[in-house]
Amino acid sequence: MCRQPIKTEEALSPTDVVQKPSFANPPPLGSEWQRLAPRILLIFSLQSILYAAVYWYFKDSETILGFLRPAPEFCENHTSNEDGSVCSRSDLLAFQVVSGLSFWVMGGYGFYTWYVQGLHRTSVPQTAAGRCFGYVPQAEFIATVCFTFQAWDFMISL
Repeated sequence: MCRQPIKTEEALSPTDVVQKPSFANPPPLGSEWQRLAPRILLIFSLQSILYAAVYWYFKDSETILGFLRPAPEFCENHTSNEDGSVCSRSDLLAFQVVSGLSFWVMGGYGFYTWYVQGLHRTSVPQTAAGRCFGYVPQAEFIATVCFTFQAWDFMISL
């Protein structure tokens, strides 16, 4: 089989339709920070509030639900003994809860938009330019959550 020759605009008949690339209403170019700052600050604040809530709720707990216990290498300064001091590493639990929730949001939303909605096939033109430069708002949301989590992780790990 031979490939069909590509028609140029001069060789088109009046009944042929030329498809021009159309991207799904990308936002105007400019400062992305101005447009995304409220969303980034909201996600950053929610992550910080969740971290603080889990940290303070489990502050004096030695175990979580009776089976989650910090490893001994994380309890060098705290030992469970007769004087009543306990090894409570609620900071580690809070970090894991926020990290897990962030990853579930990114992974779950990405799975939903890719496999369930199929937006990679319908929201951008199936051309090289469309796949490379097409605007997908769902991908922007996932990238925003990823960026915000990385910024939050950097700040909380200092």
